Order: sequence, then C-alpha cells, then structure tokens
Amino acid sequence: MPTVVDAPKSEALLIGSVADSLTGQIMHGARVLLIQLDSQHRDTVAAITEADGQFTLRGIRPGRYQYRVLAVGFQQRRGMVELAPGLDTLQVKLKQGLALCDVRATN
Repeated sequence: MPTVVDAPKSEALLIGSVADSLTGQIMHGARVLLIQLDSQHRDTVAAITEADGQFTLRGIRPGRYQYRVLAVGFQQRRGMVELAPGLDTLQVKLKQGLALCDVRATN
C-alpha cells in the first residue's frame, strides 16, 4: 500500500487497488483514468497500478468523475465517483475478457 500523506484541504487524494474479479490476483500495470464531469472543467488524471496492484492519484480537484480502468486481457471497467477534499479510496475488480493476440497478414 502506498504511503498516504494528507491532501491539501482544497484537493482530493484517491488511492485504490485493481484486482482480477475471478482470482483476486492483484493487477500490475492497469491504467486508471479519472475524467471530471464538471461543466466548467474537463480535467483528466491517470495512474498505472504498481507491482502491489495499488495506485495513487494526487492533487485532484474535488467533483464528480467518471473512472475507467483498463488492462490487457480484461474488460474495461467504468463507473462514477464523487470526490471531496481529502482522502477517498476505490477498489476495482476487472473481469477477464478477450486476450490480445498477434495478427499477421500475408499476400
């Protein structure tokens, strides 16, 4: 788990984890995106999960966000989260999906 430092009072800090929904295995290298849905701002922040499956997003403007979590071989996960100033957490489980494979075209 990453070391948590208090977020400034006007910012949100989001920490969380990503795991395989079937096996519970932690997922290293999953991409976590937050897209702000506020009409004045369209801030987007991103993180990649570490070896322990954890991610940290700092310095986020409080508000309503859509989150997207993507990993090779897994179905994308989307959802909504409302972030207030201070610390919030998000645990995501991804379902296995179609695995990517090499495709070769020949003449």
